[in-house]
Amino acid sequence: MPKGVDSETWRKVDQEAVAACERHLEAHHHLHSAALLAAANAIVFTDLQGRILWVNPAFTTLTGYTAEEVLGQNTRMLRSGKQDPAFYRELWATILAGQVWHGEIINRRKDGSLYTEEMTVTPVRDGKGEVAYFIAIKQDVTRRKEAEEALLRQQRVLDAISDNILAHVAYLDRDFNIVHVNATYAQGSGYRAEELVGRNHFDLFPNEENQRIFERVRDTGEPYIARAKPFEYGNQPERGTTYWDWWLRPIRSPEGETEGMVLSLVDVTPTERARREVERLNAELRAADQRKDEFLAMLGHELRNPLAAVLNAARLLQLQETTDPAGRRAVEAIARQTQHMAKLLDDLLDVSRVTHGKIALQKERVDFGRVVAQAVQASSPLIEERRHELSIAVPPEPLWLEADPDRLQQVISNLLTNAAKYTAPGGQIWLSLAREGEDAVLRVRDNGVGIALELLPRIFDLFVQAERTPDRAQGGMGIGLTMVRDLVQAHGGSVVAHSDGPGRGSEFVVRLPAPTALAAAQPVNDLIQQANHPGCRILLVDDNADAGEMLAALLEMDGHEVVMAQSGPAALARLADTSPDVILLDIGLPGMDGYEVARHIRGRADLRDVLLVAVTGYGQAHDRQRTARAGFDHHLTKPVDLAHLRQILSQVAECSRRPSCAGTA
Repeated sequence: MPKGVDSETWRKVDQEAVAACERHLEAHHHLHSAALLAAANAIVFTDLQGRILWVNPAFTTLTGYTAEEVLGQNTRMLRSGKQDPAFYRELWATILAGQVWHGEIINRRKDGSLYTEEMTVTPVRDGKGEVAYFIAIKQDVTRRKEAEEALLRQQRVLDAISDNILAHVAYLDRDFNIVHVNATYAQGSGYRAEELVGRNHFDLFPNEENQRIFERVRDTGEPYIARAKPFEYGNQPERGTTYWDWWLRPIRSPEGETEGMVLSLVDVTPTERARREVERLNAELRAADQRKDEFLAMLGHELRNPLAAVLNAARLLQLQETTDPAGRRAVEAIARQTQHMAKLLDDLLDVSRVTHGKIALQKERVDFGRVVAQAVQASSPLIEERRHELSIAVPPEPLWLEADPDRLQQVISNLLTNAAKYTAPGGQIWLSLAREGEDAVLRVRDNGVGIALELLPRIFDLFVQAERTPDRAQGGMGIGLTMVRDLVQAHGGSVVAHSDGPGRGSEFVVRLPAPTALAAAQPVNDLIQQANHPGCRILLVDDNADAGEMLAALLEMDGHEVVMAQSGPAALARLADTSPDVILLDIGLPGMDGYEVARHIRGRADLRDVLLVAVTGYGQAHDRQRTARAGFDHHLTKPVDLAHLRQILSQVAECSRRPSCAGTA
């Protein structure tokens, strides 16, 4: 008691202080009570046995029980049976030891429904420091857990899809660190998935070009797609160069910033290697085909020179009078068989060009009937030799086509020759021509050996032939019908074969467009069969003496004056004293070839108008183009078609001996 204060006064002061403290404590208690009651989380007080002493309203909302229903009850009433007994043993051991327990637990509401709560249990000690009771704070996390489960299910689905697709898929952050890879990516990389996640892509697979691509996608937000992009594994050099289809796409934030990217790769190594191998083989085939064409061109050149000499010698003998029937037949046989060899050679060279689309048709308006007549004339020797009876039915009026007359004649001649060869001597051949709507239809039928049904679908294939007789009387190489098909198709038409089988004959039907509106063609002059005009002065240049001399003799018999040279320099030397109207110039000359000679001739002002004719064993399309560029006016292949040459010479005959006349031809 302070000095100077009586006991009664002090007692009153002490009582007032105690009352003030009690009021303060009561206010503090009310404040805490209000806070507990207003808390959003459920709060429950229990004794050491778990009997419920107090709950707040949030608890009753969470569990569905009223406070009266739970007070005095054990918290076991809330158990769902989803937790293992060991779970509860661990929980009680923790809190009875005076430690805080925190975790998730599944409980059951009054209505029987389950909910998940996040719970913190705190032991409360008495004045002696002993654990007296527990306070549990509970938060309902059911919806959060459901959302998490949904996300996990979705992730499992996505992982299952990702791991079962063929593409190698990796998710990277914006710094190119690997966040996730699918099983295919991990397997293909040579690493385990856990070795990849968290590593930088370019620490594992360094490549400056690819890194620039990744940076561009990240900085621009534009995806990158590539096909068959080559890549070599530094950690697996034995794999060699691999090839991949790429899809690199940015992952954008809501603000549009690149957060990362998805890399999808498809290993196309087998396909790309196969494609490259096919390209390599195709290149080899093209090179081989080019070498084959070059070989055939050289073969044609080398064979045509001796053929020309033999044929022209036979023609020369035919023009001479003879009383010896055996000798006349021998000369006719030589001429006929030489022409047959020349035709086989032409077919062999033509089939290569036609099947490769290397022949350009020289189309003009032609009368189909006239072309038929020319083809019949060309095929007559073989038909007569085999004593066949040929019946022809063509319309009296012209049947106009837009066609290449030479190639069309080749089609008809091949069909007639085929019929003659595959029909026994003394057989019958029928040829008819008619208009059917907007088509011209040509039919060639025979009563020959026929075609087996299994062979019909392949009869137009290269080197396919009907069964031969032991003596190979049919001859040929199996390329004529291939030529027919390809040339007809090149004209926009079609050809089909019919036969009732072996021994029943065969029929070939050609259809070609023949629009009725096609204007009539101008009349075509008959081929000149024999010269009846003044001669020309001709310089004939050929290194093959036999071929040159035989052709010169034939031309001299037609009334022309012929001067010969066997080389390029010799030809240029003869120009000084010859002044020719026409120069017949071989291309394959030794040393200075025909092209160089032609350039010298066209370079002289006094010879620019001379008629320059290539007479050569080279007859392919590019050969004709080359002679035209070199300044030649005409291109004839050996053996020379004498009627064609006479037609050319007739165009300059009226200007005989005048150098300027050739230019008007």
